[in-house]
This record gives sequence, C-alpha cells and structure tokens, in this order.
Amino acid sequence: MTPGLTSIIIPAYNAEATIAEAVESALAQTFPVEVIVVNDCSTDGTSAVVSGNFGADVFLLNLIGHRGVAAARNAGLEHASGEFIQFLDADDTIDPTKVELCLARMDDEAGWVVCDTRIISPDGDVTLASERYDYRRRHIDGWLQPQLGVANFIPVHAPLVRASVLRDIRFPLDCAREDWHFWHAVAGVARVRYTPAILATYRKRRQGRNANLPESAKTRPGVADPLRLNLGCGTPGA
Repeated sequence: MTPGLTSIIIPAYNAEATIAEAVESALAQTFPVEVIVVNDCSTDGTSAVVSGNFGADVFLLNLIGHRGVAAARNAGLEHASGEFIQFLDADDTIDPTKVELCLARMDDEAGWVVCDTRIISPDGDVTLASERYDYRRRHIDGWLQPQLGVANFIPVHAPLVRASVLRDIRFPLDCAREDWHFWHAVAGVARVRYTPAILATYRKRRQGRNANLPESAKTRPGVADPLRLNLGCGTPGA
C-alpha cells in the first residue's frame, strides 16, 4: 500500500465512446492517484483507446471473458496499491478536486467520505443527488447502515474509501444492485463523513444494467430471502 495515494478503478465494457473522458477526469486530480482501467472483455476499441491515448499513465487490466461490472471492480481492487479507493464508471466523470476535497473531510474516525453528485438524465436534465435523494432529511455522518438498509442513495463514484476498510468487502457477483450491497457492507464497518461539494457527474442510462433482470435477483442488503406469509393462518388450501 502506498500512503497518500488514491487508486481510481474504472470498469469498462464496450466504452470506446466515453472511456477517454472518464480517464482524463481521473488523471486530472490535484492529489496523487493511480488509474486502473479494467477492460471487461470489450468487443469494441475500448482497450485501444486507453493504451493509445494514455499509455503508461494508466494501468490497463484486460479480463478474459466478459464477467460483469462487479467482477471488474473486484479485479481492480486486487490490483490497487493506494491507501484510498475511488470508483468511477466508464461513462461518468469526477471533478479535478474530487480526491483532494474528500480527503480534507476524512478524519481519524471516518473510513469513507461521500460528496454530492450531478445526475444527468438520458434527456439531459440535471439534478443533484442531494435533491433526488433528499440529503437534507438524511444525516450522512457516522454510522449509515440503518439508512442504507432501506434504500440506496449513494452514486457509486460519490465516496472515497480507505482501502483498509475494504479488506474483507467485495462487490457481490450473484445479485443485482451490487453497489447498494457494497455500500451497505462498508457502512457496517466504517463511519462516514459528508461534503456538500459537487464533485462528480453521473449519467443515467435509458436502459440500466439491471433493467432486464428478474425481480428475484434484485435483493435488498441484509435480506437473504423474501419473507413468505401464510395469510390463511394455517387453514389447508388457503
């Protein structure tokens, strides 16, 4: 582990059109970073764009076989050497001071820091995560797991996390909403701090990754199986 270094992990699948902008925003940070692009067996020119435009400035990890975003992020974690971890999707960006300002809010009792995020709809409308998820009603400080057990209100690239917090935590491979499960697990072992600075941009897709998955795959963190009730109160055939 390299003290003071932040590892920025970017999973990429067929991201030829957007990966350069994402990587540029990562490399533009005002604090020391390493950038890890995990190419999840893309069939387009994703790998060529990264290697041709950024060369040795980026560590390019090419996976064998398309394994999905959770596996790609986990692979990036295994190769990360930074004291801190920042996730970034291949069609999103972070502001140049994202790492710096999040680190400024990190104290000895905190394991992660969350910033505010711009959310751009497929139609181009812009809202803030603080507005969309009503951060005024939430107390994003200290132990956050009870709130995250109800709903996910944290875009995946809003937090900056101590790598030591993630020693035993990985993105689950067998369920949808993997980022919700991930942050719920992080919230169970580390206190959070919040900065209202708007330091990231998230572009919502018309067809999200989980849109076509069955509802049975869309589990809530902390709930292993659906609760089944016998509304017949034991009456046979009810």
